[in-house]
Amino acid sequence: MRITRLLVSLIVVMMVWSCSQKSDSVIAEPIDSRVDLSMSRTIKDTLELSALVERYLTCVKYGDFEAATAMISVYNDSTKTLEVPSDSILNKLKVQYQSFPMIRFSIDEINLYSETDTEVRYTVEMFECEEGENIPNTMGFMLLPKRIDGVWYLCVGGRSIIR
Repeated sequence: MRITRLLVSLIVVMMVWSCSQKSDSVIAEPIDSRVDLSMSRTIKDTLELSALVERYLTCVKYGDFEAATAMISVYNDSTKTLEVPSDSILNKLKVQYQSFPMIRFSIDEINLYSETDTEVRYTVEMFECEEGENIPNTMGFMLLPKRIDGVWYLCVGGRSIIR
């Protein structure tokens, strides 16, 4: 009995001692090199982007492809301007909409790196799964919004639509 108390006391003392040896230094989280620290980011930006993407995805969900594609722009890196998407990009988008019909969508992530480097990742549920089925029924996509003169625009990359 006395040995048990001694062992328990020794274990408690060792735990307290080991916890007291913990370093007091704070480890700073690394900052992503894409983050522009001079860009102001507010909850208003997140709300505006969420509403814009929600409106876009609702148009796609209900088959209003013309309204959805009318909301899309392409950002020209060299001129730093927004351009109307080419017919090729618009056709790829419409094929994407038809190929991956959605019954539900969710906005998964909004990354505001800079005014011209922002990502909105979303997931589309294409069909219902029966109970117990393990058939993949979701697909992830990404939009690349840009903030020009304080206004957010939905953009897609010129080379690739599905990410």
